[in-house]
Amino acid sequence: WTQSCTTTGDWSNLSKAYERADLEIGLSADSLINWSRSLLSLGNKEQARECIERAVERDPHNANARFNLGDILYSDSDYVPAAEAYQSGLQLLPTHAQGWFALGNCLYRLGSAEGARTCFEQALQARPIYPEAATNLAILQEAGRQGLDGVQLAVAVDAVLRLVVEDPDRVGGAVA
Repeated sequence: WTQSCTTTGDWSNLSKAYERADLEIGLSADSLINWSRSLLSLGNKEQARECIERAVERDPHNANARFNLGDILYSDSDYVPAAEAYQSGLQLLPTHAQGWFALGNCLYRLGSAEGARTCFEQALQARPIYPEAATNLAILQEAGRQGLDGVQLAVAVDAVLRLVVEDPDRVGGAVA
């Protein structure tokens, strides 16, 4: 039944089914992660976060639960606890490229360009073809050559991203 809800995108009924199952039998951490994803699809980020935190409590050795917690925290701009969640996941699964990439993004947002650079390098070691990690690493290397620190870099990148959103033709014209 949950498979049919997932296939049809019936997130509301799927969430109700997970809630009932958790009350009756106690769901596994992986099932709680899936429930959290359905809650996110419904736009219920707070309940999704509670669900992921419950998954971490039920299975402290589940790296996926920790990475998902980091993702939710990061999306709330809660970078310090997000970084802690990613770090704890990487302690359990040190070759997880996406975990290194996500931790690098957190550290970048926290102004630690050197820490972010190391994380992006680790992501590329774990997955040599990882364009996002390669791009972020190249940006950090260029910032280092130009003498920008992590905070200055964040301000510059955010300004460019705003410009891209506000006037994509101008950016395209400037690059061409």
